Amino acid sequence: MYKLFIAILLFTFPVVSIADPVVWVNVGFLSHHFKRVGYNEKNTGVGVEVDNYTAGIYRNSVRQTSTFLGYKYQPFVAESSIAVIKAGLTFGTVNGYPDLDNKGFVPMIVPTVSVEGQRFGANIVFSPTYRRIDGFVAIQLKVKFGK
Repeated sequence: MYKLFIAILLFTFPVVSIADPVVWVNVGFLSHHFKRVGYNEKNTGVGVEVDNYTAGIYRNSVRQTSTFLGYKYQPFVAESSIAVIKAGLTFGTVNGYPDLDNKGFVPMIVPTVSVEGQRFGANIVFSPTYRRIDGFVAIQLKVKFGK
């Protein structure tokens, strides 16, 4: 699990130094589950976004370590003088959930709204309740480096 995250970082840094893309670093999530049954809702961790690619590691809602890798497809964009708001879907994979494939990697598709200022931003993700997944909304705060 940690090896995947390290591999992602090793592949990300050469891209950053060569292409000078937009890089955001985040500090995990704050989540709110619709079913109130004692979830961990302070999902501490660290992640990185390079252009539309995202990867990270965090303490999930069932108190396990999760890693994720994804691509943010956000075709809906609104700009103002203080922020850019983007909406769409994040596609990828996540692990660390015992009820889903015994903590193995499973597909992930979540609606995502990003609000990005000059230096600070946030991602807001939503998942409806579906089968063994209790629905939630989460916010991920981030800081921009580069451009």
